Amino acid sequence: MLLVLTAVAATALFLSGRQAQRSADALAVREAPAVQGLAASRLAALRADEEIARLVKKKLIGVAGSGEAYRSQLSAADQGLSRIADRTNQDLGTIKGLLATYSDSLARGTSLYRDDPLMRTQRLRQAESLLTRETVGSRRA
Repeated sequence: MLLVLTAVAATALFLSGRQAQRSADALAVREAPAVQGLAASRLAALRADEEIARLVKKKLIGVAGSGEAYRSQLSAADQGLSRIADRTNQDLGTIKGLLATYSDSLARGTSLYRDDPLMRTQRLRQAESLLTRETVGSRRA
C-alpha cells in the first residue's frame, strides 16, 4: 500500500513539474518579444541621448541637418513601443509619456534654447535623467 501511494505521489509530482515547465516555456515564448522590444526601444533612446551629447560637445546644436540621427533613434523607439503595445494589448501610456517628455526636453534644449547655454544644458540634463536615473517613480527614504 505504501509503495502504491509513493508511486502515485511521484507520478503527480512529475506531471505537475512538466506542466509548470510547459507553462514557463509558453510564458517565455509569449513575453520574450515584448521584453526584447522594450530593451531595443530603450537602446534607441540611449543612442539618441549619446548623439545629442556628441552634438553638444562638437557645438553642432542648431546646425542644419545635425539632429537627424537622434530624431531617427527617437522615432525608432516610439515605433518599437507602438508595435509592442499592438502585439501584447498592453497599455504603454506611461512609457510613451516618458519618451514624449524626453523628446520634448531634447527639442527645447536643441532648438528653443540653442542660444542660451544655461537653459540648453538644463533641458538636456533633464532629458538624460529620464533615461538614466536609477529610481524612476519610487520614493526615497
